[in-house]
Amino acid sequence: MNECIINKIKSQKKNYLLYINKTIYTIDYYFYECILPYEGKKIDNKTMQEIEAFSLANKILPKLYNKIFNNRLSVYEVKAKLKTIPLEEKKINIIIDFLKNEGHLDDIKLIKYYQEIYQNNKGYKAFKNFLINKHISSYLIEKYTINYKENFEYALDYAQKYVDNKTSSNIFKMNMVKAHLINKGFSQNIINQVIEKLNFKDDSDILRKEIHKYYLKYQNDKYKIISKLANKGYNVNEIKKIMTEEGMFNED
Repeated sequence: MNECIINKIKSQKKNYLLYINKTIYTIDYYFYECILPYEGKKIDNKTMQEIEAFSLANKILPKLYNKIFNNRLSVYEVKAKLKTIPLEEKKINIIIDFLKNEGHLDDIKLIKYYQEIYQNNKGYKAFKNFLINKHISSYLIEKYTINYKENFEYALDYAQKYVDNKTSSNIFKMNMVKAHLINKGFSQNIINQVIEKLNFKDDSDILRKEIHKYYLKYQNDKYKIISKLANKGYNVNEIKKIMTEEGMFNED
């Protein structure tokens, strides 16, 4: 492509129209401020290719800028968005390279941005899966998440509140705590530490209340009461013992 000259520039809402060699290119405010065009300015081949690419992507790129500038989109995700226009691979790569060179599209910055958020209440496994879903390379994941700190205080507080607010057996609560923390991506080491620190109250009083609650519903089916409570993790012999004490059960 020969050297081109900007013949005329017109503003159009948030866009700018560049008149170059009898062709009109629509570019957005961000790209305009990056290349600072003016009438009579000579455009080299590289810049001309960038103008063409940004012009073709004008309908979608401005909608992505907020997330791009705040490190919320990965390189892969921006490429995927641009492919929906559709835009040929060469033009997409021109845009990606431009955004990278301007320091606005960077998977490392994205990792660091989201790591601060995830460290508040998620484990490493959850964060790693999040990055994988954003198609961050395994190399970058391993290199830049090595200092990820799982929030033990959050995990313990979350688990203790669960234990305090549920009316199931302690065994059931403990198993559910493990399941919830696994779901939040915490490592087995953190989960084990949390379980060791949890304060479980004697659940015999709770069991007695539960027995009375179910007795109101199933007083004609004692074994259904036992089954319901056993499913909550209570010991069957303990259930029968309390029911016998309360005059609700007699195996004879």
